[in-house]
Amino acid sequence: EGEQGEGEGAEEEGMSMSAICNLHNEISKKHHVHRISYNKISPRGRTKGHFGESNTFLNVLASLGAAECLKVTVGKSEAVLKEDELMLFDDSFFTMIENLCDIDATFLRIDVRHPQLILA
Repeated sequence: EGEQGEGEGAEEEGMSMSAICNLHNEISKKHHVHRISYNKISPRGRTKGHFGESNTFLNVLASLGAAECLKVTVGKSEAVLKEDELMLFDDSFFTMIENLCDIDATFLRIDVRHPQLILA
């Protein structure tokens, strides 16, 4: 099973809490960020598959360490999350993330408002 946190354990992955807060504040000012979190998946574990509530938000994922350990399933598509790359997808499709490796795998998740939707 995957774990989610909003600060606890982040310093172990190389980012201090102040750096995470500064990143959140800077991005939020410019890009309609709804939430930033990090998630850790145990070796050979996976997140519970889910459908997002609506297409109001897009998810951005970035690996925090375990390069090429995370397989992301969105709808019928699968891709491995690579180091130094971002993955952007619509969370309203079925989504599941699986750790393919024998070590913990941590990733950053940023939920942003869909830029093509107008809020009333």
